[in-house]
This record gives sequence, C-alpha cells and structure tokens, in this order.
Amino acid sequence: MFLPLAPGHMAPTDDNLAELYAKSIERWSAQIMDMIADDEAEGLLHGHVIRCFDDLDGLVDRSQYDMDAGVPWGTDAEELGADQVDFVNLVQNRVDELLHARGYDVYDAAIAEDIRIEG
Repeated sequence: MFLPLAPGHMAPTDDNLAELYAKSIERWSAQIMDMIADDEAEGLLHGHVIRCFDDLDGLVDRSQYDMDAGVPWGTDAEELGADQVDFVNLVQNRVDELLHARGYDVYDAAIAEDIRIEG
C-alpha cells in the first residue's frame, strides 16, 4: 500500500502521476485483465468479445473491476496526492490499451489461420 505524501511534499501533477505510480498502474491493470479473462472464460462476459474497455458497458459494472483490484479513488486517491478519479482513469486507459493490443493479437492470429488454411 502507498504511504501518504509527507508534509511539505508537493502532490504529483497529472503529468507525473503516471510515472510516479507506473508499477502500481501496471499491477492494477494486470489484475483487471486477469479478472476480465476469468469472466470471459466462465463469468458474465462468457461468449462476448471484449476488445476495449467500452465493450464492458452494458455487460458488467466496469468500476467493480477497479474496486476489486484496489485502485485508489475518492479520498484514498486524494490522500496520495491525486484527484479523486486520476488513478481510475490511468488504470482504465492502460486496460483499454491492453485490450486493444490483445484484440489485434487475436485478430492477427485469426487472419494468419485463414491464410494458412486457404494457402
């Protein structure tokens, strides 16, 4: 868990927040990706193709993933020197990037398989 900023230290700005907490953002994002994969395999997302974070809308409460991963928000984020939703936004953006990359990998694999079958 993070320690609050010591008195007299400046709170991180939006520009450096991602850099200061890069390892945590990656960890939270990886946890959320694992949860999404589990839900795709046998949960609420079974049978759905999830290629971006917006694909979760209408299927699940996507903020639940943030809460389950322990992403700080609200006053917890403020205690770390961020705005209430800064960490949520950073993590959701990273998960979106990972889902897009995964989507392209799946798409590329399908195209390669089609070419192999046809060729």
